[in-house]
Amino acid sequence: MANIYKFRDWGNDYHKQILTDQLFFCSSISNFNDPFDSTIPIDYEGLTQEEKIEAVENHVSNNYPRAVGRERLKLIEKVFQESAIDDPEQLQKNYKEVVIPNIEEEIGILSFAGNREHILMWSHYANSHKGFCIGIDKEELQTSIRPLLLTEDKFLKLYDVSYQESYPQINPLKVSAEEYFSLPLTIKSHVWNYEDEVRLIFKDGANELLKIEKELFQDITFGCRMPENHQSEIIEIINTEFDELPVYKAILSNDEFSLSFDRIQ
Repeated sequence: MANIYKFRDWGNDYHKQILTDQLFFCSSISNFNDPFDSTIPIDYEGLTQEEKIEAVENHVSNNYPRAVGRERLKLIEKVFQESAIDDPEQLQKNYKEVVIPNIEEEIGILSFAGNREHILMWSHYANSHKGFCIGIDKEELQTSIRPLLLTEDKFLKLYDVSYQESYPQINPLKVSAEEYFSLPLTIKSHVWNYEDEVRLIFKDGANELLKIEKELFQDITFGCRMPENHQSEIIEIINTEFDELPVYKAILSNDEFSLSFDRIQ
C-alpha cells in the first residue's frame, strides 16, 4: 500500500475542511506558482508539412467519419485553409488566447506529494513546518474514482507527474487521445522532482471542492513546529470523526538534514 500526501496549514480555515468535512480544493492552473505548469502547447510548429496534413486528415476522420471520396478531400482542404495549423504565429496566439483560458476555467487539479519526508514540502506547503499533512491510500483513491472516469459529463483520473530537464515537444501524431489531453498537464521541469507529485485531474473542477471519503485517510502528521494548541484541536477532531487514524509528529534529525516521524497516537 502506497500513500500520497496533502500538506496543509491548520491556521487556514479552508484547510481545516480536509479533516472536518473531508473536502479538498481542486485548483485552477491560474493559481499555480510555476508559470510553465500546464501551459505546455502541443507542438504543431515542429511538424513537417506532410505531418500537418496528416493531423488535419486525422481531425476530419475523427469529426466527419461518414465523409468519403471527394467530400472528404474537400473537407480536408477546407479545414487546412481555415485552421491555423500552417501559421506558427497564429497557433501560438490561439493557444495563449483560447486554449489556456479554457483550461484555467474548466480543469481542476488536486495535487498530492509522493512522500512526506522532503523538508521543502513542509516549508512550501505546510506553513514552514507549522502545518500538517494527510496520508491518502493511492490505490483506494484510484478505485474510488474509477466509476467517474471518462463519463459523458465528467473526467476524473489520477496521474503521476513526470519531470524533464528539457522543454517537452509533444507531437500530436505520436500520442493517444488521452495523452493529448493529459501530457500538457502532467509534465513539469526537473527542478520540481522532489515533490514526486501525483495529480487528480478533474474536468469542470477548477476552484471546486472534492470530497474524499474518510475511509481513504491513512494517517496525519504534524509538522515539527506545529503549535501545541493546533495539535490538540486536530486530535480532538480525529477522536470524534475518525476511527483510529494514526497520528505522527515530524522530528528533526540531530546529525543530518532530514526528518523522522514518531507516532504519538
